[in-house]
Amino acid sequence: MIYRLAEGISIEESSDGGSLVASRPLRMVRLNPSLLLLALRMEKDWLTPASDAEAKALETLAKRGFVERQWPSLDSPADFPTVTVVIPVKDRADDLRNCLTSLKELEYPQEKIEIVVVDDGSTDNTPLVAKELGAILVEFGVVAGGPALARNKGAAVANGEILAFIDSDCTASKQWLTDLLPVFASTDVAAVGGWVDGMFTESALDRYEAVMSSLNVGCREVSCGQGGDNFYLPSCNLLMRKEAFIAANGFRSELHVGEDVDLTWRIRDAGWKIVYLPKGTVFHAHRSILWPFMKRRFDYGTSEGLLQQLHPVRGKKMFIPPMLATILCLLVGALTFQSLLLLPAAFL
Repeated sequence: MIYRLAEGISIEESSDGGSLVASRPLRMVRLNPSLLLLALRMEKDWLTPASDAEAKALETLAKRGFVERQWPSLDSPADFPTVTVVIPVKDRADDLRNCLTSLKELEYPQEKIEIVVVDDGSTDNTPLVAKELGAILVEFGVVAGGPALARNKGAAVANGEILAFIDSDCTASKQWLTDLLPVFASTDVAAVGGWVDGMFTESALDRYEAVMSSLNVGCREVSCGQGGDNFYLPSCNLLMRKEAFIAANGFRSELHVGEDVDLTWRIRDAGWKIVYLPKGTVFHAHRSILWPFMKRRFDYGTSEGLLQQLHPVRGKKMFIPPMLATILCLLVGALTFQSLLLLPAAFL
């Protein structure tokens, strides 16, 4: 593995070493003189660690977003694993056609790709589109079982070493698989996710979702193993070792939202690592009309209670800065006691 400073990271030197500074979001890490020398070298070129100690220090900086890794590339055809792409779908014939067409254009040996479409009781010609474009079609009745159950049924017939999950209202970039698969060179990595971009930019909601969607994990690499944080990988752009998926018993079929959060947390709890890279792009057709947008956000919120019960160690915490807490207390006091005297203090 080789490393260099991540984009947007600057070096501040001092008499006792230095610091790495990131501007968005603003954060800093102090460096001793030895690490400062490594940072100065990484500012100019990629760096190969000379010892286990250097590798461990650079891995720590990479996890915190100050350093980026260069994963080994897939050079030889023998290095390309077999991949099964699993697509759950219900009544999205046109979207599915766009999705399958993008998969045909992947820069990856087509003989090593298997595409499985799981139809969740469609009433339109979605199944015909799947067959027309050469996908393996799995049908399981007219009652909608939800995306989690659909993905499990697709994984059950998969022959690939890697399961690649994408949603029917998404299209894949040509480098989707080649960007993300090299991460599996690390044998302790069970799953990797990539960048989820907006498919459209016409409306204000499209532009908002492009940067604020819960499917957008961020612009820096993240790697997590066991722990109590809330990091997860969205299922619309998720690659996973089939063996890890089977060992975890797949998605919880009773969850219709939040199933990807639950699965990636369980994978981490089992001792595996998950990795996010800000590449390997999938384009998602975000909900650009206000009511469907609000309904979907509400649906996401309904999963919080069950996820809290299933994973109590990962309870979300709200941090309120002391100054903001003081202002809020003064405003509440002014309303409670109907006193205008507290308002100047809150303003100050």
